[in-house]
Amino acid sequence: MYNCSGRTSLHSYTTHHDGVHIFKNITYSTSTGNTASGAVTVDLSTHPVYEFTINGNITSLQFDNAKEGGEYIFIVYNSGSYTITSSGVTLGGVSGTVFAKGGSLNPTNSGYTKYRLVIINGKGWLDEELNFQAL
Repeated sequence: MYNCSGRTSLHSYTTHHDGVHIFKNITYSTSTGNTASGAVTVDLSTHPVYEFTINGNITSLQFDNAKEGGEYIFIVYNSGSYTITSSGVTLGGVSGTVFAKGGSLNPTNSGYTKYRLVIINGKGWLDEELNFQAL
């Protein structure tokens, strides 16, 4: 800890002394090592970060227990050329509640894709970043 004199204020995870800020690192609990195919349900109340392998076509994908204003990250390895049926993606089982650019999901074949799901007004907004490769 720094030895400072003068005006200071303390906020959650941040200490401020005039022009000096000390920030705490943010860490998240993760769910890893999972495989997915067929009808998949993800319980969003357990973790904000998920990693799993697609080992067959996903015919429906349901996100349950989403928190309003929540943000969730999914690191997906497609172990072949498997697909995710876009019409079967729901938030809490309600169709038409998850939105993705172009209206479809296209996980990278034999590679990694990163998805970011944000919940706003009871709807899920899903960003897809394709073709992550090892450095």
